[in-house]
Parts: sequence; structure tokens; C-alpha cells
Amino acid sequence: MTDFVGAIVELYTFDAYGNAIGFDPSVALTEFLYSGEQFDSKIGQQYLRARYYNPTTGRFNRLDPFFGNLNDPQSLHKYLYVHGNPINGIDPSGMMSVGSIGVSMAIGAQIGATVGVTADAIYGAYTGYNRTGSLFTFDIIKYGLIGAVGGAAAGAFIGATVHLSPYIFNSLRTIMSSGWRSFVTKCSNPQGHTTTENAYKMGLVVGVGLGLYDPDFMTELKALGGTTATITSDIFIRGLIARRLFWATTGASRTFVLFLSKYAQAGTYVTSSFLVGFTLGYPLGSGLRMCGDALYNTFNEIISEESVTE
Repeated sequence: MTDFVGAIVELYTFDAYGNAIGFDPSVALTEFLYSGEQFDSKIGQQYLRARYYNPTTGRFNRLDPFFGNLNDPQSLHKYLYVHGNPINGIDPSGMMSVGSIGVSMAIGAQIGATVGVTADAIYGAYTGYNRTGSLFTFDIIKYGLIGAVGGAAAGAFIGATVHLSPYIFNSLRTIMSSGWRSFVTKCSNPQGHTTTENAYKMGLVVGVGLGLYDPDFMTELKALGGTTATITSDIFIRGLIARRLFWATTGASRTFVLFLSKYAQAGTYVTSSFLVGFTLGYPLGSGLRMCGDALYNTFNEIISEESVTE
């Protein structure tokens, strides 16, 4: 640790798993110690947001919510810190090892750069040959460099995405299941539905009215798609709130969760109620209009036939 002029004030040394060597963390000048994360001296554990980490045992204090990746056996251990490899990885979120992501990104970047430089060098040779009649021109270097940079960036992104995909899918599954339970509970609770009932009735009236005025199958499909998307959004937001994924110690996080709870979720629920009413009302109005048109046409045909007979 240094002061404002860069002079060393205290020196902190740790073993691989974060155990203090030669000093007492409880009397250190800062709480941010091993791997730059906050250490709670009262319980002797490190705060890593999703979970607390105990450097004495090299284990977390809570079960990892991520099921694990069958292709990565170390990830199946529910309490292990950074796959038992603290030399090459850290875990600032309490959910995954940053080092392992870096390896995936590096591999992806290397493969992407190789593919990119090869493909663009060939394109550069082709362009240069068409322009000058020679295969070996500056275009090979120019397009090769572009391909290397672009390929490395794309490869790193793909590598990180592939590495994180099990975590992402597992998190989405957990969020959506929690949100679905909250959504069903809300729908089955008869209390406090005045606003949503009014929105549903309004949607039903508007749907019947538009169906009577202009029956259109595509309008019904669009309404059905909008209803599905809005209900899915409502379930997703409910899942975020239920899982408290954004409920951290910062004021910005609390403000965001409050916004989700008071406005975003309420808005999607009322909107979905309106769209459900519209989706049900529109085909009803369309059906009445088509039945009315059929009766009207039939009546006109009968009148026309009687007129011809007379």
C-alpha cells in the first residue's frame, strides 16, 4: 500500500489462497487486501459479492448456484475457489474464475487471428493480382493485418461466449423459473388487481372494436407476439427482482432494483393485461364482423334471386 506520493506505507504478503503472511489483516490500513477484494476481519472471510470466501479452507461459504459444466469437472465442485488454482485465477464475482475466461479468450483470439490473417491475406493477393498482375503486393500485408486484428477480436469474443454459455443459460433458467413462480402467484392473487383489470377490459374493448372495423389475421398474429414478448419480459424482470441479482452495496444498484420493482415490472404487467384483452377481443370482433358480412351477403343474394324470379 502506498501514500499519495507513491511511497510504500504497508506491504501485504499472502499465500496462494489469500492467507496473510507476516501481518494481521484486522489492523491493516485498508480492507481491500488479497486480489484487491474486501476482507471482513470480523468473520475472517473475503466478500466476493455473490458469496463469502474463506482463505483458510480455500472454500466458499455457500453452495455455487451454477450446476456446473460436464466438460469441466472442476466446475462441478460447489465450494471450490477458482477451480483449486488460485495462482492463475481470481473470482471477483463469487461465481466464476476470471483466469479460465482469459484462457478461453486467448485460445479464441489465436484461432481467430490465424483464420483472419490467412483469409484476408488470400483476399489481398487476389486484389493485388487484379490491380497489378502480381500476387506479391502490399495488399497482402494490409489485408493480412486487418484480418489478424479483426479475427483476434472476434475469436476472443467467441471464446468468452462459449466459456460463459453454461453460466449464462443456467442464470437465465434460474431467473425465469423464479419469475414464473412470482408471475403465477401474482395472477392467482385476487387482491390489488384494479389497474390490471381496467387495462384488460380496455384491451378487450379496443380489440373487439378494431376487429369489427378491420378484421386482419396479421394484426392478430402481431398482437399475439406482442403479448408473448411482454409477458416474457414481465417474468424476466420478476426473476431479476426475486433473485436480487442487482442488489449490491452500491446506491446505483439499489436504485436500479427499485426502478425494476416500482416501474418496469408494474409497466410490463399492466401492458400484458391490456394485450391479453386485445388478443382475446380482436378475434371476437373479427369473427362477429365476418359472420355479419356473411349474413349480409347471403341476405343480398336471396333478395337478388327473388327479384330475378319476379
